Amino acid sequence: MTEIIIKEPEEFGYEFGRWTVARLSTHMEKETGILLGNTQLRNMLKKKRFVYIWAKYSLEDKQDEQKREEFRKKVEEYKKLLKEKPESIQIWFWDESGFSLRVIRRKHWTKKGKRKKVRGDRRKGRVNVMGGIRYTDKKRWVDLIPSGNSQNFKSVLLIFYKDIQREWIEQGNKKEDFEKNGPKIVIILDVISHSNKWGLILIKPQKY
Repeated sequence: MTEIIIKEPEEFGYEFGRWTVARLSTHMEKETGILLGNTQLRNMLKKKRFVYIWAKYSLEDKQDEQKREEFRKKVEEYKKLLKEKPESIQIWFWDESGFSLRVIRRKHWTKKGKRKKVRGDRRKGRVNVMGGIRYTDKKRWVDLIPSGNSQNFKSVLLIFYKDIQREWIEQGNKKEDFEKNGPKIVIILDVISHSNKWGLILIKPQKY
């Protein structure tokens, strides 16, 4: 019983993500032919020092380690270029967040004194905020969007890029020179909540 409950249900071919007493009872009956009542099974788990508590959410990146290392090296290359030619490149860390950030919580059976880690899914907010922070001076840029999708993301990037262009012109540069002399923009995306990985976008100066 304890060997079963410490494993994920999907290892036994189930689609549900956590063990309840009822599910565990059904599985054990299928495996052993012995049917245990929910109360009886719950008491047995407690004697084995298992408790039913809220899981601890972990948003750790599960991307392939080799790809993560390649990504880190790429970022370091951009940071090196930024140090050598600060006017030629900007690095922005980008994210999206909803106003409603209440985590979808679940209870799990686990050993006393421990708390199981699960993926931190969140309910979608009614209004989302998208934006980033610049690596060099910690300048922040944000915009409100109705929902997080590719079309809204593209629209926000266009507004963001025009603001970067406007800032560059206010520094005494000419608008017509932006395509040739303007900074490249590196956007590091935190898309972990969607696909458990980081993303990187390189935007070259161009006319809009």
